[in-house]
Amino acid sequence: MKPLCLVCVKDFEVNGAMKKLLIVFFACFLLLFPAKKGLAVEFSITDAKIDAYLQKNGEVAVKETFTYDFDSKFRGITREIVPKKGASIKDFAAFEKGKPLKVEKEGDVYKIYRSGKKEKITVELRYRITGGMEKYEDGAQFYWPFFDERNESDYLRMTIAVHPPEAADQVLALGYDEAYGKEDIRDDGTVVFRLGEVPAGENGDIRVIYEPELFPGMGMKAGTIREKVLKEKEHLAEKAKKYAETRDALRKAGNGLIPAMLVFFAVLFPAAFLSSRRKKRLVEEHLERLQFHVPEEKLSIPATIYFTSGCIFNPETAAAALYDLLRKGYVKQETEDRFVLVNGRTEHPHERKLIRFLFEQVGNGKEFSLKELKKFTNNRKNLEIYQSKMMEWKRKIAEEVKQAGLYETKAGLRWGVAAVGVLLGISAVFFGIYELYVPFIGTLLGSAAALLFAIFYHPKSDKGLEILLEWQRLRERLRHFTKDQWDLLSDGEKQRLIAYGIGVDNAPFKKAFNAFLEAEKRSFPEGTGFLYNPAYTVAIFTAADSRAGAFSGGASGSSGGGVGGGGGGSGAF
Repeated sequence: MKPLCLVCVKDFEVNGAMKKLLIVFFACFLLLFPAKKGLAVEFSITDAKIDAYLQKNGEVAVKETFTYDFDSKFRGITREIVPKKGASIKDFAAFEKGKPLKVEKEGDVYKIYRSGKKEKITVELRYRITGGMEKYEDGAQFYWPFFDERNESDYLRMTIAVHPPEAADQVLALGYDEAYGKEDIRDDGTVVFRLGEVPAGENGDIRVIYEPELFPGMGMKAGTIREKVLKEKEHLAEKAKKYAETRDALRKAGNGLIPAMLVFFAVLFPAAFLSSRRKKRLVEEHLERLQFHVPEEKLSIPATIYFTSGCIFNPETAAAALYDLLRKGYVKQETEDRFVLVNGRTEHPHERKLIRFLFEQVGNGKEFSLKELKKFTNNRKNLEIYQSKMMEWKRKIAEEVKQAGLYETKAGLRWGVAAVGVLLGISAVFFGIYELYVPFIGTLLGSAAALLFAIFYHPKSDKGLEILLEWQRLRERLRHFTKDQWDLLSDGEKQRLIAYGIGVDNAPFKKAFNAFLEAEKRSFPEGTGFLYNPAYTVAIFTAADSRAGAFSGGASGSSGGGVGGGGGGSGAF
């Protein structure tokens, strides 16, 4: 596989400030869609029923019944129970059809062993909560998180029932997040929260208050609780009302925004495409009127290869750059392997970078050989130096291309489209928060399209198009070139074409080029032959790049989302 450095997309170039916009966009995307931990066992929890029996002494006896539907082999299930601050879990046990199951505890996670394969099982869990209730002057409160954002499994249907020690008639109940508005107070004081489907990673605290007289075995705290909960209930109701009003307003806004966005892109993309196509056609018409010729050197040969090859660097580029130094007289070749420095005062900075590396870092300051380069990169200690120096050389070539005026900036258009992308991204965040999924997906995709356009849309200028197309035209025509036509080229044209041909990794062109290169070698008088061996040089740089590429080639804690830092969830193993 060819090494790829400083890659650019055709007709596009990344702007630093706009790149930051893309980073912000994807950060928002990841926040909206957090990665979930992979689970080796395939299952679903089809039913979850939790019964909390409040005791007169303030303890809570809990019975949980989970139905698992497994689609793979499994060893058991897990239940994480993180008690809220001041509370603890006692006497945890598991049963299936009344038969005890083996349980192991790891921190707050209970592993219940019950192996099987592709079957549906129902497991009953029992435990006691101590310190889970608070008794005030006007009420005794059970405020508990049976699951929280740490839960990694969906509950397809969940019900939580809180049972008082005896019949009660002064009952106050409140659910939070997934449990909000789901409470149903029965005649005997039992409160049933029918949560329905509960997605993984959600909170859902439940809160129930009974008459304090029902709990004679509990110590009483100073103060009252009911008024506080009533105010909180009013506050949540107001929040829910505002949420519904805002959601409705956003829904109406989305109904207008999506069509407007589609019209915007229906105009933008065809206009950009047709403009680029029209410019390209004009340049092609101009070139068609010209006879076959080797293009003038409007860029250095390495920069020309880089620009006309999709902004990709490969070992052929380095081999061509070395030949180009010979062509310009900066370097002299004594044998197929050895080169001598003639003049280090080059025209382009990347030429100086390459000379300094090859002759001063690899060679002795005056000479260097390809065998020395191979030996240099065979030493692991030198691979970082090789990477660094070659990257500096490539960066200077890219700078020459950037400074040559080969692209149009289109700054106004790109920043305008970027602004549209940011606004669509902000809209997508709000649509997601308010669970308006159709406009959310539409604006998210629209934001991505606008930001990518703003970042990468960078059409070539007339000069850039002319350089690209005339070299592409030469590649095509050289395949049908004759030996007589080759002989009519001047020495300068031949050398320029040889330098370019060495660096182009294109099989059909290479086949025609190599035939003329062999003919050129045979034309030299005996004893003064063409010494430069492109295949050998490419092989040396390929091996060096390969060695350099091979050379370069936790756990975190989280606080609970439930009341008092408590919560938990379910899983399987």
